[in-house]
Amino acid sequence: MTPRLDFVKANPAAMKAMSSLEEHISQSGLAKSLAEFVRLRASQIDGCAFCIDVHFSEALKAGEAERRLRQVWIGDKLAPEGQGESRISVEDYAVAMIDELEQPQQIRQRFTVAY
Repeated sequence: MTPRLDFVKANPAAMKAMSSLEEHISQSGLAKSLAEFVRLRASQIDGCAFCIDVHFSEALKAGEAERRLRQVWIGDKLAPEGQGESRISVEDYAVAMIDELEQPQQIRQRFTVAY
């Protein structure tokens, strides 16, 4: 297995800039649920499964509606079918994400989770 990139060592200046951005966002008055919603979408675009999992959970904790979070997937169609229901439970999705985090098979690639 190829070791993952250590972001801090690879580009300390970029990590410092991201830290400053996070500090600015936290002081901006933007609702935490909305900030996490945006972070979730950015993580999806970036293709980071770990970040997607973190920001999905944090957005739920901040009060974002689970249904809205499931519908944020643009292009990949994670969730809603015709009646806005997901074909996979959040619990099963989480298990699949944890499996991928613990034993990565899809490095920087999208993958499908289904029954």
